[in-house]
Amino acid sequence: MRNLTVFSACLGMVCTAFFSPAMAQEVYRSKTASGTVMYSDRALTPGADLVKKEKEALLTDGGFPEALQKAARRYPVVLFSSPDCAPCAQGRKVLNQRGIPFKEYTIATAEDQSVLEEKGIASLPHLTIGRQALRGFNESQWEQYLNAAGYPATSLLPEGYQAPKVEPLTVLQKQAQKEAAPASVDGLPDVPNLDPSNPTGIRF
Repeated sequence: MRNLTVFSACLGMVCTAFFSPAMAQEVYRSKTASGTVMYSDRALTPGADLVKKEKEALLTDGGFPEALQKAARRYPVVLFSSPDCAPCAQGRKVLNQRGIPFKEYTIATAEDQSVLEEKGIASLPHLTIGRQALRGFNESQWEQYLNAAGYPATSLLPEGYQAPKVEPLTVLQKQAQKEAAPASVDGLPDVPNLDPSNPTGIRF
């Protein structure tokens, strides 16, 4: 009986330590080179293959949380900018601070300018959210349309996320000539129109 009592006490101590709040906050599920699955309160050495940390469980296979991935898929964001453009820099800063994944095309040459005119874009920055075009930089307007498109109010981008490379506008033109660009906004649903009296676009 004494041995059983000692065993029960030890088991209780082990359980208390194993399920402590501190450990629940950082649980790593890792797989070794041999395929053995292991759980630990710290990452394994570089020789082990870290599969998943529990705090990243909400991330989808695409790397984005579901809400962000859904918005980015339905309403891709594209920024058209030019070098030495202060409003462009302000707009880019807003997108980055909010954690909006976006593609940026820059207009730096006469050829880029020609393509810009063909697209009917008269001023920069020019932002598209799905098929919705926003001319010039107006922070409150950009925020309202991003909200209406379902983008999270604060950044949910995974740690280590790298934005797509900024490319000349002519690259987009060449892609369009070969085939319909994957990032094309044609055929995508419109962002709900915003009523000044109801900027959220929510209807009951």
